[in-house]
Amino acid sequence: MKKVLKFFWKGLVPEGFNYPYTRVISNAFYGKKATLRQNALFVIGFLPVIRNFFLKPSVSERIIEDPFVLSQVQKLPKGSKVLDFGCFSSMVPLQLASIGYRVTGIDLYNYPYTHPNFIFHNQDILDNKLKSKSYDCIYAISSLEHVGRGWYEKERKNATDVAVVEQFYRLLKPGGTLLVTLPFGKLIQTPYMKVYDLNTFKKLFKDFKVRLIEYYLKRSEVIWSYAGINSPKLPELKKSEIFNYVICTRLTKTDH
Repeated sequence: MKKVLKFFWKGLVPEGFNYPYTRVISNAFYGKKATLRQNALFVIGFLPVIRNFFLKPSVSERIIEDPFVLSQVQKLPKGSKVLDFGCFSSMVPLQLASIGYRVTGIDLYNYPYTHPNFIFHNQDILDNKLKSKSYDCIYAISSLEHVGRGWYEKERKNATDVAVVEQFYRLLKPGGTLLVTLPFGKLIQTPYMKVYDLNTFKKLFKDFKVRLIEYYLKRSEVIWSYAGINSPKLPELKKSEIFNYVICTRLTKTDH
């Protein structure tokens, strides 16, 4: 009976949900850079019998990004209107809705859960009909870096992170809060994501006032550490890495 219950329990939690703890193949590339051998290992490694031979634990940046956003939003009064950009694999909108915030999510991919304090829009933010100056806070957890890269098949080809941030500005109330987490390092653009340096970060958020920047360093596959509030000296990247720092930032909308 226990095995039967465990089998059906799997259907209650969407597999796509982005929990911080995962398993990865050491030093492997995925997507267009992956070799046939690496992709074969990726598939074989998910067979429970041999999983531990091929995969090792990995803790993603979500382990520090989610708590950052949760702590910053909770500085706002309960009942504040909050918009989550790119929410489809995140538990954060449900967590905020459950403690009294009025949360709206927007994503190209459908969100599997509902909540009385949560409204979901399955659409492109660049086509949204949401009312201008209607949100107290907008947050984007590791989502802006994927805009316009062509990795997600539902995304329009001409989408840009600049256009998305312009929508953030339109939708925020005067003085509203914007929370963003991004990969940080040397400016790199891949088919999957963009890594931001300090100059591209400043240009992207030129219409906002930076109130807080926190840097976090990935020290190993399972260890992240706080690295301060000043732009760090970048360490050498491992062969399979394109970044090992993450920015967590709080900004406010300024008047033009």
